[in-house]
Formats: sequence, C-alpha cells, structure tokens
Amino acid sequence: MFAPPCFQPRLRADLLLEIERTRGRTAASTYAAAATAGVDGLRQLLDRHGIDGHVTTADDHVFATEPEATERARRVHDAAERAGLPVDWIEQSELPFSITGAVRLAGQAHLDPGAV
Repeated sequence: MFAPPCFQPRLRADLLLEIERTRGRTAASTYAAAATAGVDGLRQLLDRHGIDGHVTTADDHVFATEPEATERARRVHDAAERAGLPVDWIEQSELPFSITGAVRLAGQAHLDPGAV
C-alpha cells in the first residue's frame, strides 16, 4: 500500500530540540502551536474547497534502537511535552525489530500531493 508523504508533522525532533536549546521553551511552544495550526488549517482548507487530497491520519514516532538513542528520544519526549504536544512514551511497537523506546505523537496527517 502506498503511504502518502507526511505534511507539516508537528513532531520534528531535531528542530524542536534545537529551538528549545537556542531560543528557549517559549519559542519551542510557539513552534509547536504554529505547526499544529498549520496541520489543522490545511485540513480545513482542503475540506472547504472540496479537495480530495487523500488525507489520512497516522501517528508520528521517534524510535530508539539502542541505549544511547533512548536518552535522546527521552529528551525529545520531554521537550515535546513541555511545548504542549500530546506525546506518549512507548517501549513496544509493531516494528519488525526491537526498540528501546519511542516518542509517539498521534493524529499526524498524510497527504498525497498527486491527488490535490
């Protein structure tokens, strides 16, 4: 099955950590709120104009597969939580390999740009 590319994911781990590190928690929260508004606004725009962009909803994840990466994933989780994103920490997945932990952000949107 074709998985359309993700548009405007709210959990951009490296970017969120960098914003919080260089600009502070308020800026990270502002980024998270703006990204959330962007996702919601694009969905509303497509609906308002009757555009079938084959929008689907899926969870976004930042996975760790080794202990060193688990620490970074935890930092991502904590930063996302401080920024107001409704993230979960999970330690099991349906992936065909083991993980040591993951950050999950539910409700991300995928869009097929060819259908727009």
